[in-house]
Amino acid sequence: MIEYYTPEQLAYFCYEEKYDLLKVNNLVEKIYREEYSFINKNYHDNQELFLEEILMYQSFLTYEELYDNQVKHHIDINNHLEKYEKFINDFSPNFFLITRLILLYHRKYRVIKLRTLLKKFGYKKRSPFIIQKIRDNVMFYHLKIYIDGELVNIEDCDLDDMITFRLY
Repeated sequence: MIEYYTPEQLAYFCYEEKYDLLKVNNLVEKIYREEYSFINKNYHDNQELFLEEILMYQSFLTYEELYDNQVKHHIDINNHLEKYEKFINDFSPNFFLITRLILLYHRKYRVIKLRTLLKKFGYKKRSPFIIQKIRDNVMFYHLKIYIDGELVNIEDCDLDDMITFRLY
């Protein structure tokens, strides 16, 4: 499933990369300048709301236990908590989006074994469906796949190959 940047996904990225408020703010500004077409259309006209929701979800991740015990009782927050829980439970489709963010803002490549990638999607073996899903996401997020420095197609990869993702 191809996805656009949402506050939940960016919050997870910021949480994993240990971003503070200033870095989150700079990231959002940079995304609005350079990656506008990848932002969920609900937030195209409201950068402040986008930032606010990223910070809220990031705090959910940071203080998850506190929120589990205290904040769930607030009706206004329940809707956001449900979206957050769905996001955490269904993280695998976001792998390519998070990979794009990592490649844009941190590293030049991301390495993963094909078997591990398939496992993230709940598969043990490759199938035409999952290969097509991977290919679609790779194309949508402008990624390339390499094995040992050579550009390859996902169909040519063995299950135990270490594949490297890079941006175009």
